[in-house]
Amino acid sequence: MKTRTMSYVIVCLFINSLFISGQTFTELNIDIPNLFSSKVEWIDFDNDGDLDIFIGGGHLNASNHNAFLYRNDNENFNDLILEIQVGGNAQFSWIDFDNDNDVDLIIALQENTILLYENIGNDQFEYRTIYLNYYSCENFQWQDFNNDGLADLLFSGRINGNNRISLFYNGGNDQFTLNNQFIPLISSSIAYGDYNNDGHLDLVTTGEFKRDSLRTILYTNNGDNTFTQSDPFFEAIVSGDIKWADINNDGYLDIIINGIMNTNNILWEVKIKIFKNLNGSGDFEEIPTNMDGTKEGCLTLGDYNNDGNIDIFLSGRNISDVPVSQLYQNNGNLIFTLGASFSGSSFSKNNWGDFDVDGDLDLFLTNIEAETKSKIFRNEIASPNTIPTSPINLTTTVIQDSVDFFLGCRTRYRNTS
Repeated sequence: MKTRTMSYVIVCLFINSLFISGQTFTELNIDIPNLFSSKVEWIDFDNDGDLDIFIGGGHLNASNHNAFLYRNDNENFNDLILEIQVGGNAQFSWIDFDNDNDVDLIIALQENTILLYENIGNDQFEYRTIYLNYYSCENFQWQDFNNDGLADLLFSGRINGNNRISLFYNGGNDQFTLNNQFIPLISSSIAYGDYNNDGHLDLVTTGEFKRDSLRTILYTNNGDNTFTQSDPFFEAIVSGDIKWADINNDGYLDIIINGIMNTNNILWEVKIKIFKNLNGSGDFEEIPTNMDGTKEGCLTLGDYNNDGNIDIFLSGRNISDVPVSQLYQNNGNLIFTLGASFSGSSFSKNNWGDFDVDGDLDLFLTNIEAETKSKIFRNEIASPNTIPTSPINLTTTVIQDSVDFFLGCRTRYRNTS
């Protein structure tokens, strides 16, 4: 089924610009709603080579959530392709679920119901329902955790009246097998990434283990549908976000956490912290930072100035409970400096994406304080991200049915197909 509404908006440059360390972000005038508790994704649903915009969430004080898909038409977002109204607390995700080389929309509702909007091309979507054994969904992500070519569901919420963090393995034909070996956490955040470079996606979870007791847990994927649990002995958070990223460019994914944490036995401090991955060993070392953390928002990562370092964008409420949106520049020496502040945003998942295909990351903001519309900020950097030169010192190692590719001494790619 496809729902299509046509609307037309002239997109023009806003008269004000933000100057950030010698570069400019320019606000576009767009007619995309400002949604509460929302998910934003840049996706090329029509495979035309430019990023379209999806936003799903609720209007303030409304019981239902809405989802909107806008086509990027020569940098104009005037074509509303898909509009869906669902119940409250819906969760949204895009992935190529059926492996047909286009992205599909998946919506998790309450009480066992997953809606799959299958992208069949020509702006058409067909939906069907998948029923799974859960009651309420707090967070869900799709990724192939067992390398079988099918997208599995990583889930946190309630199952049979109990809080759970679970992995539903996709067996094909809408059949899933539940893996319930993870320790349940409340108000949790989950991230996946291959922290030890073995070709398998690992997990890190953080949240409230029991009343006033927070916990962060690392799960190492053993490659046989089992995980080994360890506690890396650093702070945990609630009402925040956790992400993997190679902050120091050493070839290993580090951990960034942002939210409310219990530091030095003081509960409910609003902090952001970075933990350096010590060569994939499972041990991590805290990197001191002077960044101001946020709660009830999101942590968004990307190299906005094309210097090869991952920068950090934070939105949410600061320690004074004021909505903020702040961009911190990674100077390449594990030092971050505040580049600029945007319109304050909280309870939303903002995102980077190169919508104008000019080689730099642009920013989408939603659930902005005292606004009725979301905002897009075009990145006007003078030096775009150019195509890299061919790799040098390429070596390969064949181990049974896998091949390891080594580029120089830092970058490693594994092909296990």
